[in-house]
Amino acid sequence: MVVTAVRPRYCGLAAVVAATLVVASIALDAQGRRPRLPPPKPATLLLPAELAWSVTLPDAPADAEADARHRLPGVAADSVVAVPLSTGELRAYDWETGAERWTWAFATTLAPVYAGSVVVAATATVIEAVDARSGTPAWRHPLQSPPLVLLGTGTTVYVLDEMGVTARDAATGEEEWDSSTDGIPGSIAVGKRGVAVTQADSRVMLFSAADGRRVWTRQLTGTLRPLAWAGETLVVPSSERTVWALDGGDGSTKWEWNLPGVAVGVAGDADRVYITALDNVLRAVNRGNGHQRWQETLVTRPQLTPVVFDGAVLVVGLSPPISLFNSQTGIPIGTHIATAGLVGPPLVDRSVRPGAVGIVMVLRNGEVIGLRSLALQFREHPVTPLATLPGRSMPRERLAP
Repeated sequence: MVVTAVRPRYCGLAAVVAATLVVASIALDAQGRRPRLPPPKPATLLLPAELAWSVTLPDAPADAEADARHRLPGVAADSVVAVPLSTGELRAYDWETGAERWTWAFATTLAPVYAGSVVVAATATVIEAVDARSGTPAWRHPLQSPPLVLLGTGTTVYVLDEMGVTARDAATGEEEWDSSTDGIPGSIAVGKRGVAVTQADSRVMLFSAADGRRVWTRQLTGTLRPLAWAGETLVVPSSERTVWALDGGDGSTKWEWNLPGVAVGVAGDADRVYITALDNVLRAVNRGNGHQRWQETLVTRPQLTPVVFDGAVLVVGLSPPISLFNSQTGIPIGTHIATAGLVGPPLVDRSVRPGAVGIVMVLRNGEVIGLRSLALQFREHPVTPLATLPGRSMPRERLAP
């Protein structure tokens, strides 16, 4: 009979112990830590807001073509807001305080724009610019044709007239290029791919921003409404309840939407396109394929093109005049009630700084108001006297007899 020694095997026992420790650590971690949520986007904190300042204009806001229903909106320009008046002048007010900064005697017939560092306005015969901070004259040039629309960027002023589109240097006003549209243009939008223009005959055309060369032309249907860029996709709404998404490279159709109501306005960012329509619904669809991400019923009748920020969408309506929505989910964030309707779209500081004025609105009753976000106040609680001393009261110690 042979007796052999048997070695104890601990591999299985070690594996069981290790697995138990892992499960226990996961359980403890789940109990001890809360899931980390990403911080909210700054733009989602614009509303609710409080009144920071209010100014009553010395006269009514200027009218477009003597039509009081189409008053000329103000423009935000380098820490000021400039408002055209019916008296034939522009008044500029400080963005943070509402204090008057300068007055410019110029009877503009179009909504002024901000380009580079100047405020630009125009009449039927002349285009003129003043320094946004000081109101001092910068340049002045005659026009060959009455302008229809002005558009400003960081370097260029685009003038749309019955002949076509003209690009002018924002610093000097000198003409950079001029291109004919072979018809009466309607709206203009500048994006990465170039300068897009709609026509009265339902055409859309794209011009090179560098030299004005016409890149492509696309024929659509219906009366085309103001268009917008979403990345390199051009979004064009029509009076026939249709919204087209065109490829910025060749003008081909990427997708189209048929709406229950006529589109009021479209706006876009790098991921989505946002559509307001007369069925009182705000929709967000994918920029690439048009698939709907979410929709939200509006409690107000939309009036203008929505304003898009990083993380939020601002809708302009009748009552309330402005409503803010989360651009990722469509969840309503807040609203603000004003004493009158808006002259134009609200002017917004996209930097969204704590304690600063975030929104300025020009109202039809001649009032200009600045709003400050309540969520970005970070106010300290007032100091109050203590009713009792902090800590636990101890009984008096008794000495031994």
